[in-house]
Amino acid sequence: MTTKERIKSLLLAVLVSSSIILTGLIWFDKKLWPDGYDFFSVYSETFIGRFFSKLSDKNEQALNINDTGALKSIFAPRTAMLSYDDGSRINYNITQPAGEEITKQINTAISKALAESSQSEVSETEWQNSLMSKGIFADYSVPVSFQAISVFLNGQSPDFEIMDTFDKMCINLKAATSTSVPIFFRNSSSGKHVVMYAPMNSNSFEQILSSSSSASQFNLSYSFELNLDKRVEGAGENHQKIVLDSYILLPLNSVKLSVIDKTYIDMRNSDLLGEFLETFNLNLNTARKLVQADDTVLYVNSNSTLTLGNNGYIEYAPSVSSKGIKIGEENSVTTAAAGSAKIIDNLLRYAGIDQSTTLYISSPLLENSDGEYTFTFDYVFAGNPIASDTHGLEVEVKNGYITSLRANLKSYYLLDAGKEREPLELIDELYSKLSSNNENITIDELYFGYYDSSLPMTLSWQAKANKSEEVITVK
Repeated sequence: MTTKERIKSLLLAVLVSSSIILTGLIWFDKKLWPDGYDFFSVYSETFIGRFFSKLSDKNEQALNINDTGALKSIFAPRTAMLSYDDGSRINYNITQPAGEEITKQINTAISKALAESSQSEVSETEWQNSLMSKGIFADYSVPVSFQAISVFLNGQSPDFEIMDTFDKMCINLKAATSTSVPIFFRNSSSGKHVVMYAPMNSNSFEQILSSSSSASQFNLSYSFELNLDKRVEGAGENHQKIVLDSYILLPLNSVKLSVIDKTYIDMRNSDLLGEFLETFNLNLNTARKLVQADDTVLYVNSNSTLTLGNNGYIEYAPSVSSKGIKIGEENSVTTAAAGSAKIIDNLLRYAGIDQSTTLYISSPLLENSDGEYTFTFDYVFAGNPIASDTHGLEVEVKNGYITSLRANLKSYYLLDAGKEREPLELIDELYSKLSSNNENITIDELYFGYYDSSLPMTLSWQAKANKSEEVITVK
């Protein structure tokens, strides 16, 4: 055989191989029959089907954990508050553009402070003084590991001996210098406080306060500022039946109790169903579609099953031969949380949820040595949490793979601005509701929120008292 003939044979072999591969990709990527039926899906579980699925699927591609979703729903405060020299305060939440900008600047400062890897313990009085000073307060609502947020922001994993988790922080601008900004952290469970210093000037924070100074300002006070966290001794003690946790933030002016309603997001007939399925590494053209008696729809391939049910219910489960959706190479809580945030970002985007509605983490961000994590997320509307009998979303992660996800996709929207109520009246009603035997009551948590129901929902005081997890509502 001449050299010319060998080249022809080689080219012919390449062309034939390419044709076979391309034909396979076409068969397993394109719908060839109407009404969602794919003739070739019957072969998807065979060796040939799995071979071509490996060529077209994205199941082994790790998600990029440096995604803004983690900066909005996980490694971010649920609310932030600006405090001015004159005592006025402004609250922002994560659904507001200003809240996002504040979060970015807070993370910059925390990143610089963590890089210094130095903590100093401070007293509760020093913590309270920082809260009353000009500055920025942020409430993360759940325990956050210093190690986890440091890995996310800096890629470093420092060890801290004094305090390893926090849930609240405060940047004290009054104590800042031209080269250093003090950041105070609180661990509410242990009652400990530390201060760390970010090597930077305070210009960016001063600009935030300046640009927000024309916004509506509220008469807000911590209960410790009003001495509502202490029992009265001596004359008058018999009249004080209720004590508040020191760091409950109270509005002193009347508040509007807005009314919201909800819609369920049904992805079964969505125009974006194909993109939605891709979030779970499923291909609309190749996955088998099964419709059950109650109209629940299952999409199945060799790697996983996605269930789409009534009331926006979705559930993802990998097959026994699959590890799940790959989100990273590490077993850290940072990788697990940021990868989960990426999935949630996609869900909210394709579902077209109202911009004032978001999912926010409601479980601790703490390291687990076995690399297994279960995160829960609940809905927040305009910064106010929405209590429900079930979590908005729950995701399980094991060794860098999402192994389970369950969610109810909902969108909440404003129905009415609501009527005005005086906060002190609401507190009196709360005591009446809590007290059955005229006993003393200690309020551990008190905040405005909604309770999910089949009827329009009114903003209300939600409280937990005497170490109980039961939520009491007053509106």
